[in-house]
Amino acid sequence: MYGKVTKYFSDKGYGFIRGEDGNTYFIHKSNLYGEHIECGYYVHFKVFINDRSDYNAKSVIVIEATERKVSNGKKHTSDITNSSRNSSIYLTLCLKTTII
Repeated sequence: MYGKVTKYFSDKGYGFIRGEDGNTYFIHKSNLYGEHIECGYYVHFKVFINDRSDYNAKSVIVIEATERKVSNGKKHTSDITNSSRNSSIYLTLCLKTTII
């Protein structure tokens, strides 16, 4: 599933993703697999429901990082956006989605 990070508290290690289905999914840093996320990032993730029937996200992969302003006021695009690893994953996901 695809979604957008709506809140992420890096100091606490958790946040929320609004899925393409309109539901809100909880994300914990243990499910990021080394990815760096911030509010506004578009991600692909797998859905799982915990013992309390809460919606959760796992296997989170950043698809597109938003532009953000750095301290000098200029726009800066995260290095994640330009990562060949993420570009390859994005292309693979698009191809699988198109074929299926």
